[in-house]
Amino acid sequence: MSAPFLEVKDLHGWYGESHVLHGVDLEVRRGELVTLVGRNGAGKTTTMKSIMGLVGKRTGSVKVEGAETVGMEPFKVARHGIELNTVNAGGGFPVPYEGAVPTVQTFAHAIGQSMGRAFGSSQPSLMLEPGRCLVAEAGVIQTEVVLVARKSLSDATRWVYLDVGKFGGLAETLDESIQYRLHTTRTGIPGPVVLAGPTCDDADILYEKTPYELPLDLECGDRIAILTAGAYPSSYASAGFHGFPPLKTYCL
Repeated sequence: MSAPFLEVKDLHGWYGESHVLHGVDLEVRRGELVTLVGRNGAGKTTTMKSIMGLVGKRTGSVKVEGAETVGMEPFKVARHGIELNTVNAGGGFPVPYEGAVPTVQTFAHAIGQSMGRAFGSSQPSLMLEPGRCLVAEAGVIQTEVVLVARKSLSDATRWVYLDVGKFGGLAETLDESIQYRLHTTRTGIPGPVVLAGPTCDDADILYEKTPYELPLDLECGDRIAILTAGAYPSSYASAGFHGFPPLKTYCL
């Protein structure tokens, strides 16, 4: 049997301080097709990035036709035949949810610098997925206030319940990760609120830790617009959870 073109032994990889790849062994001979199979998060992409030297740290052995490449920069690994044709940088482009965000030009400059550091003058093609950035500001969720309450008469924070919650399309408020901007036609003095959806599930609290304020004269039946909601809410909406219909979508 011929010697392997690629020989990987006890390969470990790190993202920062996190040890994410543990002791991978594999061999690939010329003309041979080897497929990595596994669920999301199993380490398929990390294995490939570790072979090519695209993780922050790696140990073990990665030999290409007998030449050890661990310790080499990615563009030097490519000269040995382990070449990356395309880098998919994914999404994550700026969307102005609750606060200001860097410009697309700032992101582009940072990506360009990272590509240069990783690949030198032999840079692969770059693929981007700017879907959220393109459509987020095109969508608005119109909600209605179904209840305004306080835990006690002395509690300054009101609980404002809306007719749309996590299960109705606002799944990305999980752990208060995305903080949507709100708009109401009320113009009274603002006060602190906790925002929640309409179900009886305590997981339907939208914002409790993130400081939100709404006018003190807010009443049941008032409308609140959730801005910058053009990406994903309709696809995340459950169908009939607790008897609530899925979020309706209107395209103008």
